[in-house]
This record gives sequence, structure tokens and C-alpha cells, in this order.
Amino acid sequence: MAVEFAMTAPILFLFVFAIFEFGRAFMVIDLLGDAARVGCREGAIQGKSTSSIKADVQSRLQGEGINGVTVDGVVVTVNGVVADTSTAQSGDTINVAVSIPASSVTWTNTNFISGNLSGQSSLAKE
Repeated sequence: MAVEFAMTAPILFLFVFAIFEFGRAFMVIDLLGDAARVGCREGAIQGKSTSSIKADVQSRLQGEGINGVTVDGVVVTVNGVVADTSTAQSGDTINVAVSIPASSVTWTNTNFISGNLSGQSSLAKE
């Protein structure tokens, strides 16, 4: 009995850690999408600048425990071009994309997930 457990336990633990990591990744992707939606909604309001959107997205994520998003990890575009949202006209499309390296949000030191996790949202300027 002990030999069978010794042979199968590493595989079982590998699956358990993989479930934790993929669950965490899906949670972070959802939080990134939500933060992008909030930033996009703010960008759709008249008079809001790109810098305030980036600060609000970072603040929202930090409130959720996601601390690895840098200013470069938040990209705000107007009609597909990186620009300040305060200069956007009514009807222009505001897009906010947020990304973070997967390694900065993992709970274990395994390499189940690599690359970047991201979320984005688009709205028309009011």
C-alpha cells in the first residue's frame, strides 16, 4: 500500500498544484478584464486623461491584491492609436488593455503558466 502511494502521490500533488495555478490564472484574467472595463468607462467620460485612467486601473488591481501591473502594463488607445483620452472626441473608441507577467501572480514556484495574462475593454467616448 505504501509503495503505491509513494508512486502516485507526486502525480496527485502535481495535478493539485496545477489546478491551483490555473484557477489563480483565470481569477487574475477576470480581475484584469474588470479593471480594464473600469478604466475604459472612466476614459469614456469627458475630461479624463490617460494618466488618471492608468492610475485608477493600478489602484483597482492593488485593491484586489494584484501588485505586478506597471504603467507600461496598461495601454490606452483612442481609435486604435496610443493617445491621451482627454483629446478624444465624442464617438471615438476608447480601448484599455491591461497585462501582467504570469510569473508575478503565481502562488507556487512551478512553471505551469508562462507569458502574460491580459484583459481589455472598449467603449465609445460620450
